[in-house]
Amino acid sequence: METDMVGLWPQKIANHSKFRNDHFSFIFQENNLLEHFCASDNILVPMLLAGKDSKTAMDEIRHAFKEIHLPEHLMAQNTRMLSGGQRQRISFLRALLSKKPVLFGDEPTGNLDPVTARALMTMVKDNIGNTGSSAIIVSHDLPLACNFADRIIMLKVDEETQMGVIGNIFERKGQDWVNEISNESIDQSEIINLL
Repeated sequence: METDMVGLWPQKIANHSKFRNDHFSFIFQENNLLEHFCASDNILVPMLLAGKDSKTAMDEIRHAFKEIHLPEHLMAQNTRMLSGGQRQRISFLRALLSKKPVLFGDEPTGNLDPVTARALMTMVKDNIGNTGSSAIIVSHDLPLACNFADRIIMLKVDEETQMGVIGNIFERKGQDWVNEISNESIDQSEIINLL
């Protein structure tokens, strides 16, 4: 289904919200969980809003908890009582299990240890491969980006305007990377050293 984004812009805010709720999921660095809800309810709410029945949704949540090595008893835990890493994993599950066409991530692995970050990004990559969805993730972690991205757009600050501009665009071609601006092959280690 195609959407006229320009035509959507002048419409009522309620239409914008409906489009966002139907098409976008988010993972924030600060996770933005509902503090007075338990962990599973934070994941369940967007699933119910999308029309999923609660039994099926809870089964999916239980399975996902096992997949990311969170003990099942934490499902009933208030999110304020969870560690930062546990809250971030809940945020990932909330975004992935809502099964939206586009996932946006703002430094989603910034507060995670490297092993957990890699496991969750593998889950994101698998989800994209299985559903045909897309992800747009902002990250300073170039090694992680090189391992999971299909395209990396590096931004830099224009000294004159003090605004962000595109510095380089790299696209994965099989196991190799190509600089789309110069059309030259580039080694992954060279991309990482550009930071």
